[in-house]
Amino acid sequence: MYALTNEQIDEVSGAVNWTEVGIGCAIISLGIAFTVASGGLGAIPVMVIAGAGTAGEIAVASTAVGLSALGGYVAGGAFTN
Repeated sequence: MYALTNEQIDEVSGAVNWTEVGIGCAIISLGIAFTVASGGLGAIPVMVIAGAGTAGEIAVASTAVGLSALGGYVAGGAFTN
């Protein structure tokens, strides 16, 4: 008789990997902190900045959006075991 490991049980039971959810939320929080530390530049829509923004403003906004997207991807991946 073969006994399943805890990892194999989690794979078939649809369990949520809470570690991944926590890491994803931490990455999203990092993006929020980056936006706050930049004086709110990351809160301005990238398309508005791209038309009349400096390279620094575009980089700050893109980084904030990128961190939020990465955090959402990591956290969302935990729900698709």
